[in-house]
Amino acid sequence: MVNMEESGALVTLRFHQPYEDGDAQEYLHALRRVETRERPFAMLSIIGVAGAFSVEDEREQALWFKRSRDRMNRLCRGMAVVRPQVTDHMRHVFTRLWDFPVLITTSENEARVFLAPYLDDTA
Repeated sequence: MVNMEESGALVTLRFHQPYEDGDAQEYLHALRRVETRERPFAMLSIIGVAGAFSVEDEREQALWFKRSRDRMNRLCRGMAVVRPQVTDHMRHVFTRLWDFPVLITTSENEARVFLAPYLDDTA
């Protein structure tokens, strides 16, 4: 299931079970929508277990990261990624992708607390 909500300065992107046909494409479409934002924002990504992406989907996601890097660094004030399992490697990769503060956690509550100051800054 993929769901994207925009509430003021907070963009929440959920991609988790139950997975359905077309979810990977919906997720990539949501990333493209994030890329078109005009105003500063903070992003909360709630991502389920890995494995829902094909090799082509992984490639498209990597291209999105590359293409949107400058715009995201300019407009995104902070990002929190919630995953059921978090590794040091995952933290290392995400914090190197972006110039803004990034938290990788298993707790949605911790993620929301982390993002709160960035929402005030973007209002």
